[in-house]
Amino acid sequence: MNTVIHLARAACVVLALSLCACKSGDSHSRADSTASSMDQMGGVVTKARASAEAVGTSLKAVVETADSDPAPAFAQFKRDLATMKSSRDDLYARDSSVQSQGRAYLAEWEKSNATITDPELKETAEARRLKLQEALASIEEPMVALRAGLDPVMASLEDLQKVLAADLTPAGIDAVASKAKSARGKASDLEDLFDDVDSALKKVAPQFKTAKPPPPEAK
Repeated sequence: MNTVIHLARAACVVLALSLCACKSGDSHSRADSTASSMDQMGGVVTKARASAEAVGTSLKAVVETADSDPAPAFAQFKRDLATMKSSRDDLYARDSSVQSQGRAYLAEWEKSNATITDPELKETAEARRLKLQEALASIEEPMVALRAGLDPVMASLEDLQKVLAADLTPAGIDAVASKAKSARGKASDLEDLFDDVDSALKKVAPQFKTAKPPPPEAK
């Protein structure tokens, strides 16, 4: 009976130690997780940039084929616009996730810093935390600018799709040609805004990453 009790107690101790170990590694894991989300967000930025370029190309093709056969170009435009909308929604969701993960990590770190008894270490740790907090915030500035440019462009493109879906005649296309040209120009202008977000992510993500050993050399 005593043996069973001792084994049960030992198991409890092991479990408690395991939970403590997991808890002590939470902040570290959250930092790496946040960095990973930033890398994934960067991939979505690349996809969104490409989709905006594709929409401009297919919309131009609709106008250029107005007097021949615009239907194939319009079908491609609709597909490209759907991809662009999906990419935009994915990008916004990724940004929200990055900010949520980052804030949770920084909040946990702040609580941990409050328990440090060595004043010098506490000051050092808090300075590091504030630096990463500032880095995280630096992603939002270009994201705000991108949203301000992207959302109106998407609205214009979606309006054009609705108009063209109802009237794909030569006269109908000619009637919206100037609007289409304007929308294409604004879609092209988004490239710099996408680049700004991508640059911010590439600058900030490494600051949250734990160093990893280099991959083994190929034989």
